[in-house]
Amino acid sequence: MTDLPSATPDAALEQVDSELVRGHRLSRKRRLLPTGRWGDFIATTASLITALALVVALWWIAAIAFNDPNVLPSPEEVADRADELLTNGGDLGLVHNAQVSLIRILIGWGGGVIAGVAVGIAMVSNRWILGLLDPLIELGRPIPPLAFAPLLVIWFGIGELPKYMILGFTTFPIVAISTVAAVKGVDRNWILAAQSLGAGRLYVLRRVTIPAALPGILVSIRLANGLSWSSLVAAEIIASTSGLGWMILQAGRFLDTPTIFVGIITIGLLAFITDRVLRVAEAWLVPWRGKGAS
Repeated sequence: MTDLPSATPDAALEQVDSELVRGHRLSRKRRLLPTGRWGDFIATTASLITALALVVALWWIAAIAFNDPNVLPSPEEVADRADELLTNGGDLGLVHNAQVSLIRILIGWGGGVIAGVAVGIAMVSNRWILGLLDPLIELGRPIPPLAFAPLLVIWFGIGELPKYMILGFTTFPIVAISTVAAVKGVDRNWILAAQSLGAGRLYVLRRVTIPAALPGILVSIRLANGLSWSSLVAAEIIASTSGLGWMILQAGRFLDTPTIFVGIITIGLLAFITDRVLRVAEAWLVPWRGKGAS
């Protein structure tokens, strides 16, 4: 509030009244605007709906321009094919193939996450382990996981294990490297403060280092989730008889473009949903992230 002139009390009262009215109007505007988590949710939802509507409109225009469903089916044709695949409850149904792929992702990605976090913490905790594994991980990280497929089939057969391992190979390096970086980025003063109070090495690791590094680790887990879904089709090339990747490959052999689109869109939706679940878990596990000191 601005300073009040002492020479004219009436003018001062008028100025106080105007300041109060202005503050009331400003607070009313702020109440009308979405704030906090609900505001972020509304803004994100509106942006998502707008982006989807724009994509569908452009897609429809392009489909009309091509005028060939074998090249680019319209959204209506893809929706009709999705309805057919949903109502088909057999092995060719969309629900069955989506469930199979989701289970493969959860096992392969989950195993890669557990191994990556464990190895990353071990690498930071012991310099000999770091010196031994870091070059191996950096050497193998640029190699596409699909390159290991022939060896995995020779060693483990054509069952589910090679598929899980390909998805795990996609996840493991990024989680391990990010875990090392996150743990090394923990403020050294926090560790020294805990040690000065008599905390042991295991206690410091469990109660100080890991909680402080958790935000960075969770980000790498989310990134690995997206990479796993992008590698799903490659993993399901290996002697599969079900799964979204298998469904896409089978549709490609028969030039069934609408089914290919259904499979691609389903993979994108499942990846989006799992990422949102991970975001909720991240907000619950590290609620302090992104909040500065007040």
